[in-house]
Amino acid sequence: MRVALLFLFLTQSIYADHVILSTSHAPIGVMRDHSHKKDEFMLSYRYANSTMNEILSGSTKSNSNQVLSNYMNSPLKMNMEMHMLGMMYGITNSSTLGIMIPFVKKSMESINMMGTTSTIYNEGIGDISVSNITDINLSKTSNLVLGYGVKLPTGKVNYRKATQTNSNMKLGYGMQLGSGTFDPTISMTYIKKFNKHRLGFQNNSIIRFYKNYLNYNLGNEHSISSWASYSILDSLSFSYRLIYEIKEGINGIDSDLMQNMSPATNPHSTKRKYLSQSFGINFINHSDFLKNHRLALEYIKPIHQNVSGFQLSKKSKIMLGWQYSY
Repeated sequence: MRVALLFLFLTQSIYADHVILSTSHAPIGVMRDHSHKKDEFMLSYRYANSTMNEILSGSTKSNSNQVLSNYMNSPLKMNMEMHMLGMMYGITNSSTLGIMIPFVKKSMESINMMGTTSTIYNEGIGDISVSNITDINLSKTSNLVLGYGVKLPTGKVNYRKATQTNSNMKLGYGMQLGSGTFDPTISMTYIKKFNKHRLGFQNNSIIRFYKNYLNYNLGNEHSISSWASYSILDSLSFSYRLIYEIKEGINGIDSDLMQNMSPATNPHSTKRKYLSQSFGINFINHSDFLKNHRLALEYIKPIHQNVSGFQLSKKSKIMLGWQYSY
């Protein structure tokens, strides 16, 4: 701990003249929105917590009784926590390497046809992301950030857990921790700078084009995000963001999973579309001690959801983050 505090003190002293404004970054839920100068490092930590607690069929609310008329079990609620450690390094003034390592914790409560409830848990390392980010200056007040990379299959996809009725049950697709495939990622971000506010737009995709060793692949994922941030102080800004997400359905099937066991084990109940809004706050410390350390928060709430089959709906998501460049 003493070594860490000494390191933070020395690095903030060396770079004390380099002041970062509160609107320099996008909302904390946006990744790959900026690059770094040659030999510059950025360390980051993000914590995300999302809750799902209502059953949807299409865009209509459903209930466990309707699910149990088609399946042996029905989900009731699900919670997912993620701890994400990140590092960025400026290879050149125009090219930045980024790495994100997630630790994932999931829990799902279900009810069976006999009315008995049970909860299953899973946790571990998810799929690690590696990317390259290129920042193109379009003008003094606007820039384009291009990102491309790959998600590595470091998250396991064959977890089994003991339950009340099965001592070695294979967990459903959504309770596994990864995809089991190397997944290319691409993103494009546009930033427009004004005096006290910024506008941003990002298009982000994960492409999955082949099946894993269990004979299935998760669907492609696409998101479009636009935001506006306003700085009330050099060190403090607020943001509002709209997010539209498309998650395509699973292709193939894990032969160890019974499709009639639960919607969570049916690959046809995995397509979904979301429209969400978020409110964020961003703080950059400008005092002498721990200068330019960034703290941020974003609260995300769905506006509209549409799913295939029966699925749990998103209730909310909160993300906290810390970043420091040196």
